[in-house]
Amino acid sequence: MNYQHILIPILMILVFLRNTSAIGIFFTRSPESLVAPLHDEVVFDCTLNIDVDYIKWRHNSSDFSYPAQSHTNTNSRLVVKVESIAETGDYQCVAIIGASSLASTAATLSLATLKEFDNRSLSSNENTFQITTGNTVTLNCGKPIQSDPPALIQYYKNGQPLPRTTPVSSAGSVLLKNIQPEHSGHYTCSATNNIVSRVVDSPMSINLNVHSNHVALSPRFLNKPQTLYIAQKNSNVSIECAPYGEPVPTVQWFGIHKNKLMNSNKTNIEPGLLTIRNLSIEDSGVYECNIENIYGKINYLITLQVQELPYVKNGPSEFVIINEGSSETLKCEAMGTPNPKIIWYLNGKPVNDSNIFVKGGILTLNNTQKYHAGFIQCFACNVLGCSYWAAMIQVNPKQITQLSSQQYNYEDSTTRSSPQRERKDRNHKGKGHKKDKKKKGNEMIPPSQPNVTRLTENSVMVVWSVPPNDGLQIRFFKLQYKEVKDNWWNTSSDDIQMHIRCYQVDKLLPDREYVFKVAAVYSNNDNKSGPTSKHFFLNKGPPNRTLIPPTLMSAKAVNSTSILLEWEYLNSVLAP
Repeated sequence: MNYQHILIPILMILVFLRNTSAIGIFFTRSPESLVAPLHDEVVFDCTLNIDVDYIKWRHNSSDFSYPAQSHTNTNSRLVVKVESIAETGDYQCVAIIGASSLASTAATLSLATLKEFDNRSLSSNENTFQITTGNTVTLNCGKPIQSDPPALIQYYKNGQPLPRTTPVSSAGSVLLKNIQPEHSGHYTCSATNNIVSRVVDSPMSINLNVHSNHVALSPRFLNKPQTLYIAQKNSNVSIECAPYGEPVPTVQWFGIHKNKLMNSNKTNIEPGLLTIRNLSIEDSGVYECNIENIYGKINYLITLQVQELPYVKNGPSEFVIINEGSSETLKCEAMGTPNPKIIWYLNGKPVNDSNIFVKGGILTLNNTQKYHAGFIQCFACNVLGCSYWAAMIQVNPKQITQLSSQQYNYEDSTTRSSPQRERKDRNHKGKGHKKDKKKKGNEMIPPSQPNVTRLTENSVMVVWSVPPNDGLQIRFFKLQYKEVKDNWWNTSSDDIQMHIRCYQVDKLLPDREYVFKVAAVYSNNDNKSGPTSKHFFLNKGPPNRTLIPPTLMSAKAVNSTSILLEWEYLNSVLAP
């Protein structure tokens, strides 16, 4: 018989991270969980759909420096040298946008390891079995005490690997169907972790003697089947139940509603194995394997738990406007199985404020202060991963004058309604005024040239910054925009609070070219505009999608007929 190599993963859970955002700012690339051996280097990437001031990194929820021997930070990319277990843990990037911060989902760096097998994972201590022909039996290797990433299991008969065509259950067992005398032999197995280049042998050692002597035997198991299966929504699961006896037992499957299962588009039944396709949460429950021959019967119960990635169904509105000193309640509704835990972040950090009360998906902000302005995020996490919802809090400061922002005309701007323009210009004349501006602390430092990012065919996100300075305090901003061909500027009706550095402009026309600029109104009731943005053409329809292919990391020969490929796919919202 021509045997080929068979590599079977015991268990592999892929962790997907999803971003849900009411605002138009999101991560196009977030840190991905990685497993690495000692003395290796790993790379974490972090990018957004807009330009940001800078990106900082956190390790195990704390900001950290970048010592040359263990970390290299190039802003959006972090290279970590794994010199000890101290480098393992959670890594998270935080994007700084003006005075606000937005946190990514966290990735886990684990140390690659493979330990010996746990003898308790084997359901039988017997090692010799006499079985009549025509039965179906399972061989289960057991599990190593620990393997990260999950080990690859190799099964052998008389020292030779089993053929690739041998059926495998989701529990990692190998099924030998309709066994014949040629199946007799000595069966063993081992676990391999290629990252640490280590192989450990399982204590499983089974001598199988297949004969045609029809000796009466009630139904029983060579390996007691697994009683709990955990699988992810939309995946397939293969549940084993392979008794043997004489005569060969019959097996019937019953579903969670005690209904008899048959072959269909949803289920496939073969000797020793029930496969359920395209799992949904409703498939969770207890399944019954009903076994019988004339000498006995067994009703074996198996529980299936279907898990679902968490996602935030509803969160705070795009912009939450709160008056300074007042209170506001924000709600976040998340779905997923197991039920996700909700954690609130304000400006890139977990909420830890005496003015903020959190109870699950409900956050109450009391006595709101100006420093509460910025990004608010609710993270929903379960064992499969995390997703988040982000919104922007704007705090209206207490009024310090009775002047309305409508009294200001913004310099270097021609607006549709500017009846006070001449008078304002005259007020700017005179040496005394210019001299006063030059006094220390009286300088009006303007906003930067804004960056513009397309959100939809009718809206954009405008982001700017203000350099650190000791000039006049900014009271609020006004955003202005116009088509390049026009002579007049549109001015936002909103007073953009002093802590905010981004603003969404809606109701634009597609296939038009626009320019934008930001004006600041200062504590002296004067104003100054920053430089005009580069020309921005607002495309109609969806943006171009850049497909990012996986990266082949290594190719290793396993034997003369098998090759092991390892690849990396950096998750991106730009690609499915």
